[in-house]
Amino acid sequence: MRLKQGAVAFHQRKLDGMKNAIKFNLSKVRQKAQFWKQYEKTLIQLINAKSSEYATMFNDYMGQKMSSLTEQCISNDLTSIKTEIHNQTNNFMKDNNLLLKEIESLKFQALEEFIQQNITIQRNHLEKKPTPKAISTLEKFIEKVRNILKTNPRFIGHEVKHYNMIPDLLQRLMIYYCCFKTQLPLYESSLELLDKIEQNTVTTIATSTGSGKSNRLF
Repeated sequence: MRLKQGAVAFHQRKLDGMKNAIKFNLSKVRQKAQFWKQYEKTLIQLINAKSSEYATMFNDYMGQKMSSLTEQCISNDLTSIKTEIHNQTNNFMKDNNLLLKEIESLKFQALEEFIQQNITIQRNHLEKKPTPKAISTLEKFIEKVRNILKTNPRFIGHEVKHYNMIPDLLQRLMIYYCCFKTQLPLYESSLELLDKIEQNTVTTIATSTGSGKSNRLF
């Protein structure tokens, strides 16, 4: 029993070390705006929950392994038991590494929660009902941000430089939502317009102003 308790305590120290390292790096992010603080708080909650999940998994895992070592305990082969527990602890930690295997998923979950709280829920309370085209445009912008966090190598990792990239993504999301909320005349066509601007040196855009039409040269 003491050997198991020692292994559990060792594993918990390792988990705490990983958690503290992540939290330290998060605290070093330059951006201190409210949206970042909200995202950071959610991410830390997810990390704490995942850490507790790993602690429970390891406790159960060692309980099963200790049952299989009962005969060795009876024969007092303590050296062999200690070696086996050490090996099993290392194997578990190798297969269940919070930083290497989970941090990207947790970062993405935190982004989804941010979108849910600041966009999805809020848009259900707008005074003027948005058009289906406007909703579709907003969803496409949001999906672009999701893909950036998932696939852009500059965002993948758990160092300060990786976390420093996230506040700009959050700000971009809120700009997209603010344009959606104010229902600007060109919003529904914004994706197509951005594609044209990227593909052409000069682009002319005509839009209604309420008293006629206005042309803009880009």
